[in-house]
Amino acid sequence: MIIHFSIDDVFGSLKYLSLNKNKCTSIFDSIFFSALKDIHEKFDVNFSLYCMYERGGYTLEDFTDCYKEEFMKNSDWISYGYHCYTDDSNYNDATYEQIKKEYQQFRQQIVRITGIQKLEDNIRLHFFSGNEDVVKGKSGGIKGLFSADDDRKSYGLEIDKVKKIKKCGSFFDQEIGITYYNTDIRIENIIDKDISRVVADLKCKDRVNIFTHEKYLGDEEIKEK
Repeated sequence: MIIHFSIDDVFGSLKYLSLNKNKCTSIFDSIFFSALKDIHEKFDVNFSLYCMYERGGYTLEDFTDCYKEEFMKNSDWISYGYHCYTDDSNYNDATYEQIKKEYQQFRQQIVRITGIQKLEDNIRLHFFSGNEDVVKGKSGGIKGLFSADDDRKSYGLEIDKVKKIKKCGSFFDQEIGITYYNTDIRIENIIDKDISRVVADLKCKDRVNIFTHEKYLGDEEIKEK
């Protein structure tokens, strides 16, 4: 079984490390990265972190690169990818030029901060939003998009393609050259009593795509799930 574990809306942890660079000697001095390390060491889990570019007046340009060596040292189990420009980003009406420009800005800064040249080529856009122009503007060699874990429409896909993704777990669009993957589990939506059933349902799958959000990794119940 292949397990892909991703975390959306990553920004606050990078901001924390930058604002506290005089007292944080390691990225694992942050609650978020410490939680990742704990889970990784217990279960050998790798994480894909899907980041935003700007929030609350700060952008990735404002962040330090003093942790670059440590980010690179842990790049065998922590990778980075694009998620959105801001909390309000919605790409349903975006243009090819917009997504390309935003992605290039993101790439330049996240490579500067982490030192990691190879970014994730399978990503999840904010709100599963987008259209054909956005998908075609996949600058940087994006090969796959994770679709919604619920019944909402993802990336402007036609209903027959959405159903195919749900049924088969993935769908390759030959015209655009993108593979759409179903998102199987949103960790924060699992009710405690359902965990055993969820795990049982996964055992028959060849690939499982799991995700949560940065803000939940400090929550002990979420970590336990």
